[in-house]
Amino acid sequence: NGRLICIDQDSDALAAAGGTEKPYFVKDESDVTQVILAEIANEMTESVVNTNTKVTVHLKSDAVLDGIENKELPNVNGFVYAKAKGSATTVLNATFTSDSGKEMTAPLYAYWDYGNGKVSTFTSSLSSDWTSAWRTGDGKRFFQNILTVNTPDEKTDYPFTLSMEKEKGGLRVNVTPATLNYDTTVTAEITFPNGDVRTERLLFSGSSYYYLFETPTNGEYKVKLTYHYPYSDAVETTAYYHVSYADEYNSFTVFNVADLHKAIRTRGNVYTDGNIRLVNDKDDVATYTYHLTLPFMIAAIVLFIVDIIIRKLRWADIRNLFGLREKKKGKGGKV
Repeated sequence: NGRLICIDQDSDALAAAGGTEKPYFVKDESDVTQVILAEIANEMTESVVNTNTKVTVHLKSDAVLDGIENKELPNVNGFVYAKAKGSATTVLNATFTSDSGKEMTAPLYAYWDYGNGKVSTFTSSLSSDWTSAWRTGDGKRFFQNILTVNTPDEKTDYPFTLSMEKEKGGLRVNVTPATLNYDTTVTAEITFPNGDVRTERLLFSGSSYYYLFETPTNGEYKVKLTYHYPYSDAVETTAYYHVSYADEYNSFTVFNVADLHKAIRTRGNVYTDGNIRLVNDKDDVATYTYHLTLPFMIAAIVLFIVDIIIRKLRWADIRNLFGLREKKKGKGGKV
């Protein structure tokens, strides 16, 4: 790297002869390794860069650059050297030259998601001369955009997401943490509609916590959730769930469409998408009209005649009416 290492010699004289400004002096050859490793460590872990540094835009489409002309920002006079996280989105970089003459790049402004929130980092200083050129113009607009872009749409009070749903004759409580911590425990105290209280520790499923409580009666169920951190105070929240009907009613929502087609026997349409469509049927509608007046009149006349026969005629007259007597005489051979 252009540095002079002096072993038990006059380091100043050798440095002047070699043209180097920063010599190293060691007692023996075994110390040379330590000097080289220390020099490499300084190059890799340089914490503060106090020099006028060019700022380059790495992500021009980011919302924090809205309103900035040509997507260019002034230089900074210093910043804290760092490396970007693997999950971070880097918007601005600082490009500088190290003491060894190597051109290096470090993130100046980056952000990343952390749990339900967001973390953003600007490695220069807002209160020193490092950003003296950022007090007006595009630099000021950049800082204003940071406040706007990083303000969440809604406030999040808890480091987890709670959801409850009816399932298999019970109430399933799900807790999804923003950041997994295997030392965290979650308990739920559920108050039943009749006043009974039951407390259970939620089970861990790899990415969330859950427990299935029985819901034997309809009504309001109160769930008090306690989220225990390993090294801080617990977080509590309370939610309510209403069970308004028994699970048996869900059976009415399950049916076979083929049964509906079979029931109408191609004499109509079955719609399963929730939309009913009205269609004009061009086929003639067959109608049938039955008049029972004439059959009733005939039946009445027959009954009237039968009534006269029974009440007015003798048995001999009835037989004579139908010709039974003549047939009998003709069979015996007498006239």
